[in-house]
Amino acid sequence: IKLFKHVQGDINEISTRHLDYYFKGILKQSKRKPTPDRAHVYFDLAEHVESAQIQTGTLLNSGVDEEGLDCTYATFQPLELNQAKVDQLRIIHVANNPSIGIGHSLKDVSNIYSSIVNLRDDGFILNEIGNPSITHPFGRDQSDISINHRDMQQAEIGFAISSPVLAMREGERSINFTLKFSLKSLTSLISFMEEIALAEKLSADNAFDKILNNVFEIRVTTSEGWYEISTYKIIRHNAWTDGEIQIKMALDVSDPAIINFDSEVHGTGYTANWPLFEFVISSKYAMFSYSYLKDLNIETCRIDTEVSQVKDMIIFNDQGQLDIHMPFFPFGGSPQLGSYFLLGYDELFDRDITDCSIDIQWHNLPRTKGGFEAYYKEYDERITNDSFKVGLTGLSEFKFHPSESSSIQQFSLFRSNENDKSLIPTTKFNQVDLEKLGLTPSYGPIDIDEYSSKTRTGFLKFELSAPDMGFGFDLFPKLFSDAIVENSTLVTGLIKPKETPKKDLPNQALAPQIRSISLSYKASSTFTFAADRVADNEERVKNQFYHIHPFGKRVIFNDGLPTLSTLLPQYDHEGYLLIGLT
Repeated sequence: IKLFKHVQGDINEISTRHLDYYFKGILKQSKRKPTPDRAHVYFDLAEHVESAQIQTGTLLNSGVDEEGLDCTYATFQPLELNQAKVDQLRIIHVANNPSIGIGHSLKDVSNIYSSIVNLRDDGFILNEIGNPSITHPFGRDQSDISINHRDMQQAEIGFAISSPVLAMREGERSINFTLKFSLKSLTSLISFMEEIALAEKLSADNAFDKILNNVFEIRVTTSEGWYEISTYKIIRHNAWTDGEIQIKMALDVSDPAIINFDSEVHGTGYTANWPLFEFVISSKYAMFSYSYLKDLNIETCRIDTEVSQVKDMIIFNDQGQLDIHMPFFPFGGSPQLGSYFLLGYDELFDRDITDCSIDIQWHNLPRTKGGFEAYYKEYDERITNDSFKVGLTGLSEFKFHPSESSSIQQFSLFRSNENDKSLIPTTKFNQVDLEKLGLTPSYGPIDIDEYSSKTRTGFLKFELSAPDMGFGFDLFPKLFSDAIVENSTLVTGLIKPKETPKKDLPNQALAPQIRSISLSYKASSTFTFAADRVADNEERVKNQFYHIHPFGKRVIFNDGLPTLSTLLPQYDHEGYLLIGLT
């Protein structure tokens, strides 16, 4: 039995010898050589050392092995050590949930999420309560996760526009953004709109309204911080062939002043000098629209603003600054030919104005029939309600324009009813010829708190140019005394003079008084993204266009030059891991 065990051992090795013969003899294979162990090594540079070099083959001692022999590792590539470290981890996830959407041709992006990962000093990831945790390095869709377990929030994706025409402190304000896109880039939006219109049996306009209504959250920089505009309208300008889409909104008199961007009030992220409008994609009231807005390429962006009921102006005359919050005498207490008042408002002079008008409500006009014709009938100057004229000039570059009197635009100071010629207590100066005024926009701050010969710009001048008698203050004393003398009856002895009709006494010269004055204007600004028309942009205007990313803003139009032309930031992949180094 013991001898048989030797034979048994040989038999059991037959398969091994067969394999050895096949692999070694026939296939000529040989055993692989031993491979050294590998290790990941972390270098922590001393605080007082800025950098250090480690060459290839540098030996690193890791102690002894189980046999008591030294165990060393050799670096296999050169290393340059410095004080840089991973300081932040941020994640962007572009979700693609097929169960979300209202169409079939476009349902790529159901939402975009972002998160900031909490890191401990030693690099471990922490959860919200500060315990070591794990995270998905490229994020995950949050729509199917309960609110309590969501680890990402909806990212801010959108665009922002900054321009001098957006600074509007008061009044009733309407803003219209007209975005002209290249026709090719509109393909996705038009296809999606046609699909919705066909599926739900809607007209093209109704389908357009359905998919774009409430698609943005719009915020603007105001004196109270960021102010959300709750009501706006997105419409097609004309036909699709012009590629224009308009975003219209309005602010009431009670809404806060739109002011220039201030990092202390509105936070960081922008370099704008003018007000900012932010347009952030929202899924609060509408489906997430990134898929069909992503491809839009801008050719031009035009901003049109209209402001009315502006009352916080500065008024000067030759006697100094006037208090316009109560009735005031614009031409002074005894206006003569050449008397004037200055209206100062910086928004008329720091941008391109396309229209301007001034509304005046008078306080002390004669209420009798015939108006000034009846009031001044004893002055023998043939005065009518249309006799009183003012000339309008504008201060620009230290001079009032136009300088030639023949070119100065004239306005009637008062209006009257056609029936009885009685005076209407309101006057409107409209159809102002802005070309004659020659206003040069400053595109910068204007100081109108004081007026002197050194004032550069910021004022409109209304100068009394007719009639020659002004408002009659020079004539009244003589006319009054002459009438008194003529009406005097001298009695000498017993002879009674013949009675003659008494002459009417002239009315006292009247200085018109303004109860209230308001200003209205329209302004416009255009910036061009099309490469063949970039020369149309004016660098001094300082218009800016930004992309709003989940973790910051990027200016894509500045100093009259575009660097990109897409309406929105481009995210073509499902997940992004951003590693922040210090």
